[in-house]
Amino acid sequence: EHHRQGSNDRSPPTVWLWPDGNPAAPRKLAEGFPLVGYRTIAGSPWAVTTDRVTPDAWIWNSETGQQVRSLGIPLQVNCEPTSNGRWVVTRTRNEFCVWETASWQAISRWPARVDEQANGSIISSKDSQILATESTDGKLILRQLPDGTELVNLLPPHAVAPREWMFSPDTRRLIVVLRDGRVVDWSLAELRRELALLHLDWK
Repeated sequence: EHHRQGSNDRSPPTVWLWPDGNPAAPRKLAEGFPLVGYRTIAGSPWAVTTDRVTPDAWIWNSETGQQVRSLGIPLQVNCEPTSNGRWVVTRTRNEFCVWETASWQAISRWPARVDEQANGSIISSKDSQILATESTDGKLILRQLPDGTELVNLLPPHAVAPREWMFSPDTRRLIVVLRDGRVVDWSLAELRRELALLHLDWK
């Protein structure tokens, strides 16, 4: 719900949840804060947002609408909760970090590659074992979670950068929408079979 009075008004939005899509029973999730996105964390009362005005990642109680804490990240940051609800992955221009949601302690860090998009999306697989990011030349970089071990780089067969990508529910496929509207569908299961023949598959 936006309260802006004009195009240059920076009034923060109010974020509501309509349970079962019912606008007659709304629950307020956040108010009066310049947040970017609102991502709930599976199996918990927590949600995470980022903020372009005061760089950090912020944790909310989605049941009460109260801001709980920040993660103390002094740079612009993207974040991705994993499907299992155990971790939140953050990414700044310098590094990635995996935070354990039970304690909000950092359990893993690794440096960002110089060729990775600083503000690009980070997407985790449905089984919470793989993280995908984008390089500046259009490759998708797959890493193991939670330690960040780099597994493989995927280069789309067309010289067009990815726009969006997602894993299939069984994590056996990676579907990519290119910026020109074409769709690339990788069979990760087949890729892994080919890598296994070269003794390069991951565990």
